[in-house]
Parts: sequence; structure tokens; C-alpha cells
Amino acid sequence: MICLRGVFLKNQRSSFAVSIQRFIQQSRTSDEELEALGAVRLTFQSFAPKQQTDKQPVFILHGLFGRKSNWFSLAESLCKETDRKVYVLDARNHGDSPQSQLMDYPSMAEDIQLLMRHEGITKPALVGHSMGGRTAMTFALTKPLMVERLAVLDVAPRNMNPNSYFPEFVTAMKNVDFGQAHNLAQAQALAEEQLAPTIKEEIVRKFILNNVAENAKEGTYYWSLNLDAIGRNMPHLMRFISYNRAYHSDALFVGGANSDYFT
Repeated sequence: MICLRGVFLKNQRSSFAVSIQRFIQQSRTSDEELEALGAVRLTFQSFAPKQQTDKQPVFILHGLFGRKSNWFSLAESLCKETDRKVYVLDARNHGDSPQSQLMDYPSMAEDIQLLMRHEGITKPALVGHSMGGRTAMTFALTKPLMVERLAVLDVAPRNMNPNSYFPEFVTAMKNVDFGQAHNLAQAQALAEEQLAPTIKEEIVRKFILNNVAENAKEGTYYWSLNLDAIGRNMPHLMRFISYNRAYHSDALFVGGANSDYFT
């Protein structure tokens, strides 16, 4: 059994502290109250086992610049191996989920709670990668009785380097010109060419290019990410704050040997 504790930070912005307190205090809030507090109804894809069981489902939470479709293959395998229903979510400001100007971990945890209420789920297992891992840890630390077990992939409960290259990624993506594209493949190729000077690793560029979307009616192309909100809230996404609480149920942390985000 692993005890997960929050990391203490100094000089928190007052609005951010209010957001944290608001989330901790609302274990019994209604759907309407959650939405009034800024929770959004996340889009998801679910994978159900052949036979219904009484096992709690699994929620998979993707990372920054990700989307639910990145995890479909793993979700399907996990469903078959565990006989659990698996939900793969699009985070706010990502994929097909609603956009919001507010984007911090307490708010994204509220989104999870709202989805649980809509689906009649009381205690899912949470699997979170990167940003999704931080959201999962936030939920587990503030609502420990609502989490069956926790798996956190390639991220630790600590602050990230404030000089992270993620803000540069956002700027480069906002500067992409899709004007000459006539189909999705061309739009992705144009974006990759323009992103290459900033995003050096091809595998990372390919991952980000999954977010190029098409407006079929207008014949135009755009990012399915809310880059303005992501960029504006990047300081919140780079830090992990203290809740002065512990999560005592089963928790698994998985990190890559060469990962910059885990050690």
C-alpha cells in the first residue's frame, strides 16, 4: 500500500487556493452545483466486457496535448484482461470535450466527479498519464473514498521545471498556417514542417499532429486543442500543490528510465 502525499508550495495565488478549497469541500455537490462551479461534461469512449460484472470501471486520463483516441487500443485490451468497463476521456480543452478558460487540477478533477455522477459510478480505478496523472492524484488526495485504486504513468507528485518547453510548443502551434492545405494529410504535413524547428523529436510532433482537425463544411483545418486556455494556464499545469492529505489505497507509479517528468 503506497501513501501518496501532496507537495507543499509557497506563495500560491489566492484564486488558485480558493479553487482548491472549493474542490475539497464539495463531495456531496449536485450535478448543477458542479457545473455552476465550472465543471464540464467530458466526452468519452467506453469499452464494455462481454458479460456484465460488479467490478468498478476504469477511467483512463490522457496527458497534455493528448486525446482519448490515443488510448483506445490499450483500453480495449484492459477491458478484455480485467472484465471491467473502461472509459477513455477527453480532458477539457482537448479533443471533443468542451472548452473552458479555467484549467487547473482541481477543476479537471471536478470534471471527473461530474462524469461519475452522470454514469452512476461510485468508485472507479483511475489510470492517468502525465497531466492526466496529476488530475488522478488530485482526485485521489481530495476524494480518497471515491477512488478504488490509482495508477500514475510517467509523472510524479512534484513541480515541473518552470523553464519547460511546453509554452514554446503552444506558441509554435498557434503560429501554424494551414492555409494551403486541401485535405487532412496536407494539413498535418504543413503543420509538421512548421513545428519542426521548435519540436525537434519526430515522435512528439506525430503525437501532437493527432490534434489537427477538419471543418468539412468550410474546408478549413484547425487545432482541436484550446491553445489559448492551455497556454494561459500553463503555470497551473506545471505545478503540483499540497492538500495536506494522504491517499492510502493501492497506488502504482510507472516511469520511463529516461523520463524528465518522473525523477
